[in-house]
Amino acid sequence: MASARPSAPAFGLVLSLVLPLGLACKAEAPIDGSATATTSGASTTGEGPETSATGTGAPMDPCACADPVVHVGDLDLPGLAAYEGACLVEIDGILTIKGAASPAALAPLQRLRRAGWLEIAESPGLVDAAPLGCLEEATRLYLRNNPSLADLSALSRVVRVEDVWIEGAPITALPTFAPDYQGIRKLRLDDLPKLVDLDASATWPGLHDVDIWDGLMEIEIRGAPALTSVAGLAGPLADAVALAPDDAFAGAVSVTLDDLPALASLVGLEPYAHGDLALRRLPALVDLTPLAGFTRAGALELAGLDGLSSLAGLGGLISADRLTIGGCDGAGMPALTALSGLDALIRIDYGLSIIDAPKLVGLAGAPKLIDVGSVELIDAPLLGDAEVAAFLAQVGSPPACVGGVIECGCQGTAPAVIAVGCPALWEGGSAVSGQSAGGAFDGATAFFGWEGPGGTWAALQLVLVDAGADIEAAKAAGLSGTEPGTPKVLIDSGREYPYWVSTSTVDALMVHPGDVSAVGPVKLEISGRLGRWDVSDPDDPPRLVGALSTSDPNAPVQLNGSFDAVFCDAFVRVLGD
Repeated sequence: MASARPSAPAFGLVLSLVLPLGLACKAEAPIDGSATATTSGASTTGEGPETSATGTGAPMDPCACADPVVHVGDLDLPGLAAYEGACLVEIDGILTIKGAASPAALAPLQRLRRAGWLEIAESPGLVDAAPLGCLEEATRLYLRNNPSLADLSALSRVVRVEDVWIEGAPITALPTFAPDYQGIRKLRLDDLPKLVDLDASATWPGLHDVDIWDGLMEIEIRGAPALTSVAGLAGPLADAVALAPDDAFAGAVSVTLDDLPALASLVGLEPYAHGDLALRRLPALVDLTPLAGFTRAGALELAGLDGLSSLAGLGGLISADRLTIGGCDGAGMPALTALSGLDALIRIDYGLSIIDAPKLVGLAGAPKLIDVGSVELIDAPLLGDAEVAAFLAQVGSPPACVGGVIECGCQGTAPAVIAVGCPALWEGGSAVSGQSAGGAFDGATAFFGWEGPGGTWAALQLVLVDAGADIEAAKAAGLSGTEPGTPKVLIDSGREYPYWVSTSTVDALMVHPGDVSAVGPVKLEISGRLGRWDVSDPDDPPRLVGALSTSDPNAPVQLNGSFDAVFCDAFVRVLGD
């Protein structure tokens, strides 16, 4: 393969050579520490000199370059081999190296200063960061699943890289970067079995851009069993929070700490005033006091915190978009006995979920909380009915789901067994009485179906059929209620599948021959599910049990009584996306 060397232009400047993929530029006399000539190179981007060294015997910069080369476009491992012996200083596209088996394969990177996006993955030949020892700038730096990578200290020249992802490596510490490092915006650390602290990040500024609304800072740390301290996060977090605009959305800064069994302290999170926060599977954690300044949450999740008996430390929290306490798959809150600690919390806009809290005996602890979008209380067996009722009344009587775990939540997504099928014989079992201008109503038979695209977005439909009506005619009419016909009551609950087992106020249509009357408001309480919901079983079909009640005794149309409704696909209306 041919090689080329640019001739030296006037005034002693050596121009960069821009080569297409697969061509290399080799210096005739590689520069090393013993060289005495003064050289300078100007990149094709119009930047200043690349390097400068004196001829007086002083050691030359190891990143000095007589014949700098800029690669235009993306580059991979086979393409990198073409630059063996060249002085590759810049890749203006994406560098993706996968499967480098030896350090020699990475030698062409030894003087690389800039890259648009740099990823080295699944390369056992990467044992330390020495091949990137001259790197100064990259938009993203991803070092993923390199099983021999143990030392990142050579990244000491990095001035600009805003997105760092390090995964699957036996490193013990993070790199310090250059003294004038510009700052971090995204930091992802995953599956790092020997990482013990984040101290190096203490000097990293927090990079932030007021025009970026997909997040101002994102920190994710997962699967680091030896990590004992996150104190190094204090520096970048303080910058990001201080610089965030006042109108930044609540989740503009995001922190996730997950599966860190040795982490016993949250020291380092003190500057964190607002954002998304997920603390999962931190069994050694016993104290939330570093979060005293956390006032506004987007999504706040606390799960798998085995050592917490209360939420003391969250006393500054005023509002949250969503608060999740506990979870499924062993990530519950086994020691939590109370919600005490939420002294300033006023509202939770979208929902409060408490899942797998076997020792939770009360819901006191958030005395100012008056507004919650919805409530899930799942697998908290020690909560009494009176305690739950009082709490729901305190927070505005939102839709609520109380019971055992079903598909890791109130219900999850609609299963296949409520997509098709209808019992041939299903009569009686319900006793809902009603009265309207069309006459009395005796709701002795109940069915349920749904309307929507399915999955989570399936709105519950309840159909009550009069004792004297033709059941098959009611099925044939389906959810039609605009024309008088078989005596029945149609209720479109508006409740999506995860909230079917809950209580809310609904409107209804009471259909009689010659009359269709609007009914409402009616309290619809569904207390539980019966039958088989996991597999199709005609002998034990899915059922919902509950009650209807009209609180106003003077309402012109009333419904009162209990029901046992079986699923019937005659009352399903599938809507397109």
